[in-house]
Amino acid sequence: MKQRAKELDFLRGIAILLVMLRHSNLSALTTQVGWIGVDLFFVLSGFLVSGILFSEYKKNGTIKPLHFLIRRGFKIYPLFFVVLFLHVFYFLWKDIPLYGNMILPEIFFYQNYVPGIMGISWSLAIEEHFYFSLSIALFIVSIKKKMAKVSMIPLACGIIAVICLVLRIIVNIQVKPFDPYIHFFPTHLRIDSLAFGVLISWFYHFTRDWLYITVHKLRYFSLVALPLLFCPVFVWQPESTIITTWGFTFLYLGFGIILALMTVYSEKIKSWLKRLHLLLFFNTIAWVGVYSYSIYLVHLKAGPILSNLFTENIFAQAPHLLVVTLFLFFNILSGYILSLIIEQPFLRFRDKYFPRK
Repeated sequence: MKQRAKELDFLRGIAILLVMLRHSNLSALTTQVGWIGVDLFFVLSGFLVSGILFSEYKKNGTIKPLHFLIRRGFKIYPLFFVVLFLHVFYFLWKDIPLYGNMILPEIFFYQNYVPGIMGISWSLAIEEHFYFSLSIALFIVSIKKKMAKVSMIPLACGIIAVICLVLRIIVNIQVKPFDPYIHFFPTHLRIDSLAFGVLISWFYHFTRDWLYITVHKLRYFSLVALPLLFCPVFVWQPESTIITTWGFTFLYLGFGIILALMTVYSEKIKSWLKRLHLLLFFNTIAWVGVYSYSIYLVHLKAGPILSNLFTENIFAQAPHLLVVTLFLFFNILSGYILSLIIEQPFLRFRDKYFPRK
């Protein structure tokens, strides 16, 4: 089995912690900025998923999109549909009205265009659309033997970036007031974040020396650019026009820079962390990142329900910080348990009968 890249798991861990903090009521700041964890997930997904296909092409000279999608299906669907069932059960248990048009978007992954039942699965819909589009597009490119051609993938990613930005600007001009299913969630407005991850992955797999040299040359410029790129999310609310247009672009550029720096300087970063006695912290966040998918699926229900049960029945006057800590703890624990009993058995079955090409 291929060894996991801890620096990428660390970024996953940061992403899921940001998302959970947004829904934890810790502070106005975490509520305002925590949503950017999803955009970090997008850049990471673009990098990692395209990297699987690029590696397959480099080794075999071709890509098998059906095999790839089957493997992704074993990763995504079993856990997703179990959590979806748990949401349905919760609605029935609480006598909350439940309609078919709340479940169908979840089943067929268009819950980023119309509301579903889970509330947070809109980002999974974008990633599902991305998986299918990417595998087919790269399969076509692989047939033409142009995967490593310098202009092909970078040009396509650049076109996607421009189109998404233009569409976001048009939507914000024409449609008022803000509606998340029009301005924030649609695939055609957000897939540029994943495309930027694909771009970094392409450089990593096909022009790695150039990538390392360029990142090294621009490392100080990158450190100056990062605060500027992330500044808007601290100033404007996520529903604002600046965020839902240029803000999304700034975010994926910032996260892409962080991803490139973490990739190029992974060993140096670990060495610095060791000298600063922060390696345990790094490894802990990376461990959380391993289970980020299952944690993400349950964090709107598991954390609130279990932390409320604890405070109501055991510690009614619990300090706010303790309630937030319990919220995070129960989410992580629930995600870990679900991963152990559902996700990982399916992944073992997948790796046995549908091994990576």
